[in-house]
Amino acid sequence: MKLSVVILARNEKEVIGDCFESVRWADEIILVDSGSTDKTIEIAKKHGAKIVGVEFKGLEFARWRNLGKEKAIGDWILYVDADERVTPLLRTEIETEMKRTPQPYTAFAIPRRNFFLG
Repeated sequence: MKLSVVILARNEKEVIGDCFESVRWADEIILVDSGSTDKTIEIAKKHGAKIVGVEFKGLEFARWRNLGKEKAIGDWILYVDADERVTPLLRTEIETEMKRTPQPYTAFAIPRRNFFLG
């Protein structure tokens, strides 16, 4: 089974590198970029991400996520925001579930730990 990670971004140069590092173990990383004018795309290319450009017209997150899913080759899709990180523990859980979950595929909820202003 293959895992594709889809990341939505626009001008996320400050945080996107760490995000890519946290998912570098995935089979594929797709950046759905809505018109970055900073170094977001350059950073994505350095991390080997497949880049999909979309027009920025308001908040169309569902459409952008679906476009990322359409471009993905993985059996499983993990959506990660540019300011989120996949911890080593979460990686282990994802890999374990991918190996043991029978077809048809299932969706999983991932609990979050939010850090705001430090």
